[in-house]
Amino acid sequence: MKKLQKIFASFAALIIAAGVSFPAAVLADSETVVTVGPNEKYKTITAALNSNTVKKAGGDVVINVKPNTYSENVTITQDHVTIKGISDSKGSAILDGSSVSGWTMISVEASNVTVENMKITGLYTKSASHAAYGIEVVDGVHDIVISNCEIYSMGCKYKGGEVNAQGILVNTYHDDQEIPKGIKNVTIDGCSLHNLVLGNSEALAINGCVENFTISNNHIYGCDNIGIDVIGYENVDEDKPSKKLIDVDRAHNGTIYGNTVENISSKENKTYDSACAGGIYVDGGYDISIYDNYVYNCDIGIELASEHLFDIKGVKYGSTDDIRVYNNTLINNDNLAGISIGGSVDDDDINGYANKLDIHNNTVVNQEKPCFNIQLADSDTNKIYDNIFYHASGKIYANEAGASNNVFKNNLINKNTKPSGHSTKDVVDTELKCKVNGNEGEKHTLTITASSKTDLSKFGCNAVSDAAEVTEVPEVTEAPTPVVTEAPAPTEAPAVTEVPVVTEAPVITPEPSDVDPVETEDEPTNEDPNDADTEEVISNDDNNVIEEGDEPSYDIHTNSSFYEIDETDDICKISYKKSSKKKENWKTVIIDFGGVDLDKYSTVTLTVIPSREGMNLGITNQDENNPIFYRNHWDNEGKFSSTEEQTVTITLTEENKNGIYLYFDATKKDKNDKKQTFTITDISFE
Repeated sequence: MKKLQKIFASFAALIIAAGVSFPAAVLADSETVVTVGPNEKYKTITAALNSNTVKKAGGDVVINVKPNTYSENVTITQDHVTIKGISDSKGSAILDGSSVSGWTMISVEASNVTVENMKITGLYTKSASHAAYGIEVVDGVHDIVISNCEIYSMGCKYKGGEVNAQGILVNTYHDDQEIPKGIKNVTIDGCSLHNLVLGNSEALAINGCVENFTISNNHIYGCDNIGIDVIGYENVDEDKPSKKLIDVDRAHNGTIYGNTVENISSKENKTYDSACAGGIYVDGGYDISIYDNYVYNCDIGIELASEHLFDIKGVKYGSTDDIRVYNNTLINNDNLAGISIGGSVDDDDINGYANKLDIHNNTVVNQEKPCFNIQLADSDTNKIYDNIFYHASGKIYANEAGASNNVFKNNLINKNTKPSGHSTKDVVDTELKCKVNGNEGEKHTLTITASSKTDLSKFGCNAVSDAAEVTEVPEVTEAPTPVVTEAPAPTEAPAVTEVPVVTEAPVITPEPSDVDPVETEDEPTNEDPNDADTEEVISNDDNNVIEEGDEPSYDIHTNSSFYEIDETDDICKISYKKSSKKKENWKTVIIDFGGVDLDKYSTVTLTVIPSREGMNLGITNQDENNPIFYRNHWDNEGKFSSTEEQTVTITLTEENKNGIYLYFDATKKDKNDKKQTFTITDISFE
């Protein structure tokens, strides 16, 4: 049995997976479907949105947009609306902004809105007073999905001065420094943003008081400024900063994974005088996980910094905090650095502090500029470990504006070097080589070789740190095809491995080495260090031996505001926060497994305590489009008959070996406690 408290401490800090709504076919709510097209009743999307059919609909509304080119600005002000572009042999649904009067092609001003499979192009601005937006999500809304959209060939026409354009903007900014209402639960998945002229802005931006967001599986390329930007503090008046606004005006609690970002540079941007555009940039945000991304040929691969610094009664505010960066492949981001942390000093203008950074198991390959750059980040809460940093001429680290307290340990590098002022315990392998595979326009992979003494499985994005205990990451759409790892080399021959652009890595426990392990503050342990080399057999059969440490791992989490998860005393207590919102009980609690070996394990057992008799529990595999029910939420099979501790056993199969979803019915209140709870005391595999 693994202790829940230990698992939560490591997993919850690193992965916040997206919640899943149950399939529409299961929901009881009514659905109104209308069609837009040149031969339909509604010729434009706006006409459909303004129709009595839509405005008087009692449930969800789906507007199917047939292939055609539509010249209109679309504003969505009604909740529970889906705009869905239809693609077929005749083409796609395209919004063309070349002749529209407004400056936003799709404005989302309502909640529970989905924009799917739309193409947006042609909108350009010349003026600083009018920014051009492909899709904008405004303050005060929640539960927004933007999926499989293509936004391209739009932006700025440079005429001098400051101009701005953004492909997708999720924004709580107010000109008058009001406290924003906030935006919650945003998913941007599977989109393509390319050939955008952005001025001072970004291809995809999450700006301000935005909570619980997912940016996944997008392809962003050929743009003249930042690819993905997560922003804080832009609404704060630097001359008269409000501490209350400083605390809330920051994008947070997000994940950025599975994205391909390439050919991003401000070199030709007319509003810049340098090449400094990041593929992925966190500028003032906090509590964000960035993993399994592929970033190629950008000015900076990944940047963690802040462009703001505030002084209130002698106390400084404005840092970027609590960012986890792991399992990313960063290739030839050569105008500034592969990874850069901190900001800049420009005359008397100082900004850019960054704290609580956890940067591990990334593979960074550069040819010209350093693999890792430090500017103003200077904190022993910043830990950089288990990465592969390869530079063609050994330029691994660079310091600007001085720093000495960041913690570097156990990074694999190809030249004996260290950041100025820092002590390091890096692993130097002078025979380390990295070859970039792939032609122009293709997704690139790496062939990595090292001396026979170096175990490459402990480093870079092929490995997962024992200290981090990261579970298997979600499958990535549009990811480059993984390269098959070559067979282990014979004794005395160099170690060789192929690094896929995006990896689904199982949890790997590194063997003991003479390199000090990375210390993590949030992972207490009761293990006796004297037992490190002892392997205790805990179960076996005729053909299979399961050793201690081989048990599957698990992570329990949710991104729905409906659930509150608390772990104390080695238990997981799941509470219902808003029992009056019936639609929310279709949201899930997610239990991720670390990829169970079905040759060793056949069942998983949950030991649970429901807080009331009659509480429902549904359990399915993690496929909302093809759910398999192991315990039914909607009939008596899923109801508990007592509040005693009891077990629920599920047979493990290919469909659920990576995890399960839990669905709860919380439409009734407990007699003695308004907040219902469902407690998991143990999860075991047999």
